Amino acid sequence: LEVEEYAFRQMEAEAEQQTASSAAADEEEVNDVDEDTVKPYLDAQDFVKERAELLDLVQRLCDGDSAPNDADKATRIKAILEKYQEQATLLDAHLPQLVGALMAALRKFISSGAVDASREPRVLFIFKTVYLVCKVRGAKTVVRLFPHEVIDLERTFDFLSAQKREEHATWEVRYVCLLWLSIIALVPFNLDTIDSKKEGPRLQDRLLSVGKTYLSDCGLTSNAAAALLSTLMSRPDYDPYMDELFRWSASVLVQANPTDDAGNSSNDYFVNGIFNMLIGVFHRTSRTALLQRVGLVIQAVFKPAIRLSTNNKKLRLKLIQKIALTLIPPRNPKWKYQKRSVSLLQNLEGVGPHSSASSLSGDDAIEDEDDYDIPEETEDIIDLLQAGLGEKDTIVRWSAAKGIGRVTNRLPMALADEVVGSIIELFNPRESDSSWHGACLAVAELARRGLLLPARLPSIVPKVIEALNYEQKRGLHTIGAHVRDAACYVCWALARSYEPHVPQQGLSQGKTSSLTVAL
Repeated sequence: LEVEEYAFRQMEAEAEQQTASSAAADEEEVNDVDEDTVKPYLDAQDFVKERAELLDLVQRLCDGDSAPNDADKATRIKAILEKYQEQATLLDAHLPQLVGALMAALRKFISSGAVDASREPRVLFIFKTVYLVCKVRGAKTVVRLFPHEVIDLERTFDFLSAQKREEHATWEVRYVCLLWLSIIALVPFNLDTIDSKKEGPRLQDRLLSVGKTYLSDCGLTSNAAAALLSTLMSRPDYDPYMDELFRWSASVLVQANPTDDAGNSSNDYFVNGIFNMLIGVFHRTSRTALLQRVGLVIQAVFKPAIRLSTNNKKLRLKLIQKIALTLIPPRNPKWKYQKRSVSLLQNLEGVGPHSSASSLSGDDAIEDEDDYDIPEETEDIIDLLQAGLGEKDTIVRWSAAKGIGRVTNRLPMALADEVVGSIIELFNPRESDSSWHGACLAVAELARRGLLLPARLPSIVPKVIEALNYEQKRGLHTIGAHVRDAACYVCWALARSYEPHVPQQGLSQGKTSSLTVAL
């Protein structure tokens, strides 16, 4: 035994020596790697090649460095930022430093008491640069990096109030100030405790008035004003103002020729601002507060008095689905199909995927139906969304399709099946190409959310195959490419959302049609 134990210890010692020598060799091999070979891989982590130049130009613009002049610096900054318009997320790592320097300079200028940015070209260029960052990366992302201290609220508001709306060359100043106020207004204090003016209108009334004033602008200042008003309505101390704001919005929508507070007829732009503001309010405000007031605007939204533009049609359908999601209680339906994801551990253990379609027995289905409380307006909302599937503009049909998917996700199984049946009826040779395209988008949205039960697939798949081969002659040309593209989206949604053995009906023919479209 002692001999065996001694031999075993010798073997352990030799193994440790071999391990140590191999580790040392690996370390030497790593150290022998040329630094020039490793450096490109380290630099690849930063995909903004002009990062140093961009930050240097921004800092020199904020500091007032005269070489080069402010116009040249702003032009170069614009050229660099617009280069990343298509992949703006690459700028995220540098946004805090970039936006922080710009807003610090603006904050210093506003706190000095100056009110006329047009007389300061450098400050005007800074405002334009902030807008450019918002355009490239998106205002929702950039506004979170704005300073939002309590002391900035009144200073920014007073600076905005001193601006002239008729000066179109300085609209970026008003746009940035409205965005800034929309984030400062989230301070967790009652605005009466912040108001330093003891005479005249309250700060709450003044903020609400300036937001409504800029809501009728024809530029992006209208969107920023809508963001400000929706933020204000989400505050508890603005709850008494919501009834008045909803009545005012409804009165604008039912007018055949709406005018702003100054009496200027702005029609489409004013309605655009109203829709954007109401969408933000329904998105930010609690459902309990909205249920008491939704009746004030619902009829005006359903039947506006003026003819809507393409963008306003899209916003109207988006607002309608927001209203529906407020009226219908949020819930996760038990009846929808859910594809079970297989873990890596199950794969290693040799356990295959299992079918995970949600199936309710008769009693469970009846009990699940009884749990739903569907308001009366739901049917009208679904009809409006389905009518939007046949609109001539793609963005309107796309908004309607997403709305049908979101609303159906909160309906009982019987009502959801009726929605699916009405969409299938749009796959009709007598319907226009717009209806076929909208129906494909709606089916894809339903399938992606698991709201298209496997029992409906035998009636859906043949229609999708027809859509894959859709083509109509119009004079000397043919149309139907958009319908075929949407049908491919349906195929992708079915393959992604269901188990491989589920969509078997007509699958071989569908593969052939997909290949035909691809070629």
